Amino acid sequence: MWRQKANKSEEEVNSARKSETEALEKQSLAEQRALKARKSETVINKLRDEIVHLKADLKDSTDMQIRLEKESMRATAMADTVQRLEDIRQRQANKIGELMSVLESQQAATARKILQRDENQSVFSEEMQENYKLVDELRKENVDVRKAGFRYSWIGIFRRNVKNILMCFTFG
Repeated sequence: MWRQKANKSEEEVNSARKSETEALEKQSLAEQRALKARKSETVINKLRDEIVHLKADLKDSTDMQIRLEKESMRATAMADTVQRLEDIRQRQANKIGELMSVLESQQAATARKILQRDENQSVFSEEMQENYKLVDELRKENVDVRKAGFRYSWIGIFRRNVKNILMCFTFG
C-alpha cells in the first residue's frame, strides 16, 4: 500500500512534471510566437512604410513621365516650328537671290541704256552742230544769192535741205 501510494505519488509528480514541462514548452512556444509576431509586425510595418514610399516614388515617376511626355511634345512642336521657319528663311533667301539677280540685270540694262543715251546725245550734239553749220552756210548762201541778184528765198533753200535736218532730229 505504501508502495502503491508511493507509486501513485510518483505518477502524480511525474504527471505534474510532465504538465509543468508541457506548460513550460507551451509558454516557450507562446513566447516564441509572440516574439515572431512582434518581428512580423515590425517587418509588416517596414513593408507598409516601403509600400508608401514606393507608391510616392511611383507617383513621382508617373508625374515625371507625364512631364517628360509633355516636354517631348513641346520639343517636337518647337522642332516643327524651327523647320517651318527654316523653310521660310530658305524661301526668302531664294527670293532675295532672285531679286538680286533681277536688280543686277536691271542695273546692267540701265547702265547700257545710259551709255546708249550718252552716245545718242553725243551723236545728236554732233549732228546739231553740223545742222547749225549747215544753217549758217545756208544763211551765208542766202546772203550771197541775194547779193548776186537771185531771188531765191531762204525758205526755198531750207526746203532743199529739210530732209537732212529732219533725219538729224528724228535720230535723237
